[in-house]
Amino acid sequence: MDDITKFNFVVEQLAPAVPVKLSALLSARVRSVSVWMATYGDSVINNITVIMRQISAQN
Repeated sequence: MDDITKFNFVVEQLAPAVPVKLSALLSARVRSVSVWMATYGDSVINNITVIMRQISAQN
């Protein structure tokens, strides 16, 4: 179970207690984050990996 799935699960559990307007706002926000991650996630993760390698190489 990855983080996004876990997060969505938690949001779904909380959803009944949250006003409709707010939950719509949240799901739109989550969707845009998911789209952003789908678009840029790999390159961001790759960059972080490279940076971490460089840091550990320096030590």
